Amino acid sequence: MHIDINVNSISTFSKRLNLLCLLAFVFLLASCKAKPEPVGNEHYPKIDKVFVEGGTFKMGNDKESHTSPVHSVKIKDFYISKYEITNEQYVDFLNAKGNQVEDGANWIALYYLKSGIIEDNNVFKPKVGKEKHPVAYVTWYGARAYALWTGGRLPSEAEWEYAARGGKKNISREESCNLSETYFNLNLTLNGTFKVGTIEVNEYGIYDMGRSIYEWCEDNYDWHNDYRNAPKDGSAWLFENYTPRVLRGGGMKTFGRTWDYANSTSTDSTDLLPMAYGLRVVWDVAGGE
Repeated sequence: MHIDINVNSISTFSKRLNLLCLLAFVFLLASCKAKPEPVGNEHYPKIDKVFVEGGTFKMGNDKESHTSPVHSVKIKDFYISKYEITNEQYVDFLNAKGNQVEDGANWIALYYLKSGIIEDNNVFKPKVGKEKHPVAYVTWYGARAYALWTGGRLPSEAEWEYAARGGKKNISREESCNLSETYFNLNLTLNGTFKVGTIEVNEYGIYDMGRSIYEWCEDNYDWHNDYRNAPKDGSAWLFENYTPRVLRGGGMKTFGRTWDYANSTSTDSTDLLPMAYGLRVVWDVAGGE
């Protein structure tokens, strides 16, 4: 049996197939939104970051006066540290800048037994076994100074809640503590912190935004009793010459109580009692929308 093969037809078909494949590849590339780079020159680059794509969400809840009314907030793209800042990360900052005093208090209080950092002959070191635990007993000034040193900043309260929700519009942790959470709470109360990344991770890939230490935000607090007139663009709510600052997250000493991502508390910028306060950092993105 003789089969005639039209070489020109095969060549034309091959060229068309290659062209279609090329067009499909170009379309695929165009449809993939590249993650923008963080803004700022970091002094300390060893911080894992998570990109959080901006959007609009409902902030707060109506169960407490200070977290109501629920309101829409539009958030820009940003990066946030994947974990809370650790003792080994914070000591690099201390050894570069020293434990300076602002508003009458050192950036970090090292005299607490549960502190994960010691000072030895003017050199700051993490305690053995505490290197990757979240740094605690940091004042708001100490948190802000570290964030600026990395080329970033502290998150606004709205950005913190948006990141904590993990992209979910109505996420809340209002149920009573289950057995594993009770274990975490009791251990935190008695023994201090856990290694970062061991408590929980949300849908963004951000770890330990609850059931760990409290984290400083940029916002002032207490001069307003609710969210009426709060910024709707995701920026920090500031009030000149007012020192109390917002704290988010937490979970230490919530044994037997309920807890919610939308809840918040506050204290003076230099206050370190009765809780352990730490931080995570946010970075703006180039051309962020």
